Formats: sequence, structure tokens, C-alpha cells
Amino acid sequence: MKSTILLSVFLLVSPFLIFAQDTEALEIRHYFSEGDTLLLSGGGHIRSTPSRNGKSIDQLEVGHTLYINVEVEYGGIGEYVIQTLKAGYYPVRYEKDGQWKSGYVWGGLIAQAYSYDKNGNCYIFGQRSFNADTEELTVAVIRIDRKTKKMHEQLFPYIFGYQTSYESKVLGNMGLSQLDHIFRVGFLGEACGIYTTYHYYGWNGSQFIELPSKKSVGDAGVYYYSENMLFPIEHKSGKDLIIIESTSSAIDYVGYAEIKDQSFEVEEITKGIKVYLWDGKSARLLEPIEVEY
Repeated sequence: MKSTILLSVFLLVSPFLIFAQDTEALEIRHYFSEGDTLLLSGGGHIRSTPSRNGKSIDQLEVGHTLYINVEVEYGGIGEYVIQTLKAGYYPVRYEKDGQWKSGYVWGGLIAQAYSYDKNGNCYIFGQRSFNADTEELTVAVIRIDRKTKKMHEQLFPYIFGYQTSYESKVLGNMGLSQLDHIFRVGFLGEACGIYTTYHYYGWNGSQFIELPSKKSVGDAGVYYYSENMLFPIEHKSGKDLIIIESTSSAIDYVGYAEIKDQSFEVEEITKGIKVYLWDGKSARLLEPIEVEY
């Protein structure tokens, strides 16, 4: 299986929101690694200049491969609000009908992460819209069948979490019945106090089913919290059980009057466990039980 990391960042400014034409828009920025990227939205315009007023020279389908043409600032060129998202344009080259072409694509049409399964089917992740009133980000999870080219897309809402980059990987069914693959997307915090979360979408051949997620967060020298997810092929507790172990640590500094100007670091560690039962359609949280793994 191939996995690809595309780094992107959502920034909220002034102080946290962009205001444009009475609309609060979420700004999208891309930090591209070397290599290719994919188009997130069908009918995406490739323009002759980095502007919404540029001539449309092509309209490409979801999943079309784009190559970043030159090094460009992470915010792209210019600032353009379309619906509730704000992004600049990026210079790209692409192949169509056996010919290589160049142009500019708006950043909101570019995938945040994508991966392939062992059969060459493509899984894509990206943003669709943002509601500033509720701070809800709606993301798209897409699968494109390699043989039939059939595309399936589902939307999932999340509370905006200030994560700075994204990554993805396609797993097998990990021992869960009635699933073909699991598409894992990481929302990476990469800063103190910002959660890193991993979201799992099970593909059953016709639709995505959202599975339990895991998260971690920390502040150096103060606290940390982390979760470890175990699927049936990774533990001995039985078929169709998903186990999430948690570890939290809090650092407390205790001063002793009899020892002048000195303090002692006390770390309190707490462990927990959650168990979910997968029934082929959804994962249900069980009451606390003893498990072996």
C-alpha cells in the first residue's frame, strides 16, 4: 500500500477569523512536499493566470494528478474567498489526453491528503466548508475505484481543532468483519495544547462508516494525554472488539518549607481503557470489561 503525506494548514486570523463580504471564511494554506497532489473537486478550473478572472483553460475531474510547477508560498498567490473558504492559487502542471499542460488551481480544490490501497483504489481527504458560528468544519472522504473510475464521496462534520497538517494511510480491515479497508486520516497538532487526532473510516464496498477515533495532546513539562488503538488483529480479546488504551500524566511541583528554595517534581499517571463492539454497521461503546491483549 502507498501512503502519501500532504501538509496543509488552516489558519484563522484577525484574530481568528477572515471577514470577507460579510462572510467569515476559513483560510487554507498548503505546505507541499515534493511530488504530486490530487484534485479534490470535480469540474475544478485550471486557469491561465492566478486569479478568479483568469481564463479557464481546463476543467478536471476529482482525483486528477497535479504537479506543483514551482516553489510557491504556502498561502498561494493572491487571496480569494469562494463560499466559506479562502485560498490563493498554485502553479501546476498536469497531463491530459497525452499532452502536458500548465496553469493555476485554487487552493480550495486541492486535496489535503490521499492514499492508495493494495489494489490501486484511491482514497482522498479534504475540506468542503466551514461554519464560523458553530466552528464546524465539514470534510470530504472520497474513494475512486481504479477499474470502474466510480467515485464515492461522504461528508463528515468536526469541530475545528486548529491542527496544522494532515496525513493519511489505507489499512486492511484490521480484523473487523464486513469491511474491505480502513482509511485513516491524521489531523496533526504539532504544537503544545493542540490535539492530534486520528480518524478512521471503514469502507464496506459501498459506503464509509466512521469508526472510533484516537487522540493525543501535551504540554512539555506540564501534562500529556495519549490514546493507543488496538484492532482485533492486534489483541487477543476476541473478534470485532476495538480497544482504546489511554495514558495521562500530570506534573505537580511540590515545595517543602524545610528545604529552602527547592521543590520536587511529582508525576501522577492515570491509565484507562475503552472497548467498542463492532457489529458490521457501527461500533458501540461497551461498559467497562476486563480484556486480555
